[in-house]
Amino acid sequence: MTEFEVRAQDGRLHFTRYYPHGTARVWRALTDNAELSAWTPWRMRVDTVPGGALSVAFGRGKPSKGEVVTVEPERRVVWRCYGELLDWTLAGKGSGCVLSLDTTMADPGHITHSAAGFHISLDNLALVLDGRPVVKATSPPKEPRFPDLVRHYETALLVP
Repeated sequence: MTEFEVRAQDGRLHFTRYYPHGTARVWRALTDNAELSAWTPWRMRVDTVPGGALSVAFGRGKPSKGEVVTVEPERRVVWRCYGELLDWTLAGKGSGCVLSLDTTMADPGHITHSAAGFHISLDNLALVLDGRPVVKATSPPKEPRFPDLVRHYETALLVP
C-alpha cells in the first residue's frame, strides 16, 4: 500500500505518494514511453530533455502536443500539455521514493475529475512498479471507480 496525500488550492492539485521502489525505478516509469503508456490513461511519447516534444493521445484520437519544460534526472521532470503544467518530483525515503505531482489546472472547474483521473493513474503506477498487470479503461471516466472517486474528491477537496 502506498502513503497518499492530495490537496487543492487556487486551481492547483498536489499529490504525494510513497512507493517502495528506488528513485531510479520510479524515474524510469515517468520517462520511458512504454512504461508511461502502461500506467497513464493515454498513449504517450516524450523526449525527456528540456524543450523536448510531448505527445498525448486518448484512445484513437489525434495526439495533443506538449513540451518538456524541466529535466533534473532522477529528481524532477515538468511537462506542459493541454494548457496545464505537470511538475513531477522524486525524493528518496528509506529504500523507497516519494513522488509529488503538482499540476496547474487549465480549467479549475474540472478539478475533481482530474483528481480522480490522477488517483487512478497513480494506483496504476504502483502496479507497473510492482511488475503487475494494469487493466485500463479506454478513458478515465469509463474506469469503474471513477464516479466514486469524483464524489470522494468533491468532499475531500470541499468542492461545491
